[in-house]
Amino acid sequence: MPTVAHYCREYLHLTETFIYRVITHHRRYRPVVISRLKKHPERFPFEPVYSEQDAALLTHPWLWTMDRLARRRGNPYWYLERALRQERPSLLHAHFGFNGVDVMALSQRLGLPLVVSFYGVDASEFARKPEWQSAYRSLFDTAAAVIAEGSFMRNRLIRLGCPESKVRVVHIGVPPDEYPLARNGHAGTLRVLFCGRLIEKKGL
Repeated sequence: MPTVAHYCREYLHLTETFIYRVITHHRRYRPVVISRLKKHPERFPFEPVYSEQDAALLTHPWLWTMDRLARRRGNPYWYLERALRQERPSLLHAHFGFNGVDVMALSQRLGLPLVVSFYGVDASEFARKPEWQSAYRSLFDTAAAVIAEGSFMRNRLIRLGCPESKVRVVHIGVPPDEYPLARNGHAGTLRVLFCGRLIEKKGL
């Protein structure tokens, strides 16, 4: 079974259950996670998670020395590179556009196809800043594919400079068994509760 490596700068914020679902519901790939920091591992149990925060980085003097030397040479992601070389994934999947920028050079150095998923704030708030617009143009050139959660975001990414041929719409899935349908007694009527801001990018 081929391996796919998922990159989150922090694994994982409490609101990022949608990323956890992606990582834990692979059927044709073996997932691994690389991150800079570990957060809430009890809420999002998964193995393996490679993190620069790993205890090994603090307890082995030679790793600590390697870390200092690598950072002086401009390679702060040496530990993650080491994990990727060990796992030999078929591709690297970065969650959020700014995280794609983080590992863009790493994916090129290892010859790994880079897939980047945009989720919202990365395509709106970040994209308003000139420095991020420039970074995203480089990302779009480098990435093998860019994933948007809906047509509104897809069009937004194309306006930001992403080639139309690279953008794929993959809707964020929800396990229906976790949300059983409640019959309200009105024949022919289905009431749906939507929680979120009433703005176009939410897909209403």
